Amino acid sequence: MNEAMKNVLIFHRIPVIRHGLQDILAGHVGSSIAVKTLDAALSYVATSSIGAVLCEANEIYIAEIAKEAKVIAVVLEGSPAHGLRALSAGAVGCISIYTESEAIVQVVKTILVGSAALDPQEMLAALVRHKVEALEIFVGLSAMEIVTIAHLSSSGGSNRAIADAMNASEETVRACLFRAMKKTHTSNRVQLCLWAIEKGLDAYAR
Repeated sequence: MNEAMKNVLIFHRIPVIRHGLQDILAGHVGSSIAVKTLDAALSYVATSSIGAVLCEANEIYIAEIAKEAKVIAVVLEGSPAHGLRALSAGAVGCISIYTESEAIVQVVKTILVGSAALDPQEMLAALVRHKVEALEIFVGLSAMEIVTIAHLSSSGGSNRAIADAMNASEETVRACLFRAMKKTHTSNRVQLCLWAIEKGLDAYAR
């Protein structure tokens, strides 16, 4: 079996990131399995043939999973400091949500094959240099704003419900929606929902 075609597990609590990484890796790895809880991730690692785990950059989660599998940390911020903390917790690689799709695929394949040892500082500097195509397309929206809109358009829920789903504060959700309305030139939640559905964002929070 081609080492680069091994199965990959994606563990992240934010749906848009889980599904987005699955889309990026489709056809480039054996299969990609997405889970949203640590227990599910640990269960898959223990019972399935997993070549690597893309894990949100939580040092506790990384340390637990790294005991059983290679971990590639997924950081939300484009700062090398976040990645270095993930690497020190046991991750063998790091990407950010600002990493270009092609670079994500290359990092995952490199880790699966295990043929390269990358200096953490150099690796992080390269990976955080560019924004993901989606963030450039969506009129300057930040990653958190995109995630918030995805939840709004998928569920139509209240700010409290969206905050609970995102593990964020209600104030963060309110601020994200306010900024998103300005950037998308919409004047209320209904118009913002329609804009998001037209762009297909609603599917990523399901």
